[in-house]
Amino acid sequence: MDGLIEIPMFPLGNPFMPTEDLPLRIFEGRYIQMFGDLTRSDLDVAPVFGSVMIERGKEVGGGDKRAQFGVLAEIRGIKWSPSGDRAMVVATVTDLLEVVEWLPEVPYPRAVVEVTRCEASRTDGPFAIAYAQACTTVRQLRALAFELGAPIDPTVLVGDASDDATESGWRLCVQAPLDELDRYQLIRLRDNTDRMQALDALCQQRLDTYKFGLS
Repeated sequence: MDGLIEIPMFPLGNPFMPTEDLPLRIFEGRYIQMFGDLTRSDLDVAPVFGSVMIERGKEVGGGDKRAQFGVLAEIRGIKWSPSGDRAMVVATVTDLLEVVEWLPEVPYPRAVVEVTRCEASRTDGPFAIAYAQACTTVRQLRALAFELGAPIDPTVLVGDASDDATESGWRLCVQAPLDELDRYQLIRLRDNTDRMQALDALCQQRLDTYKFGLS
């Protein structure tokens, strides 16, 4: 799925990244309708929606300020409450998007977006160098954050590389203990090597902040 498309949108307080699962609890009326429309049995297309970070405001009720860059997610499963007024949704983030135009929000948020498909790419060359450096820094940051009490699983294998640079890079980004704004900086980038270099820099900045606080 590439190019300009019109899709339903679900703004969230946290920016998600490709390869991540996106679990959602749906209870607001407009989103109940949105996910009901997306999962109708008569549709012959994959149920996808977009998500962008809310920069200011709340997830419920509208009136929020939304980021320009976000992700495309595909619904993997949905469980409705007996009354049909609540739902548990499981989706997987697949690709990146950029909002071109927000449309009238009736009956729910919609936008014209440009999708950047996460194509497989080579793992050698400049990417390999940037990836190796980022792996080292992510491991250091995770170890220090764990020592300081962050909820991090120290048994997780960091830098579990695959034959696909895009997938390996995104998995490393997901493993990095970064805040919302840092994660947003990563989903704005479209080049895998640039993203690894940015990940390394962001993690190094956070390491320096931790070390300064301990000194």
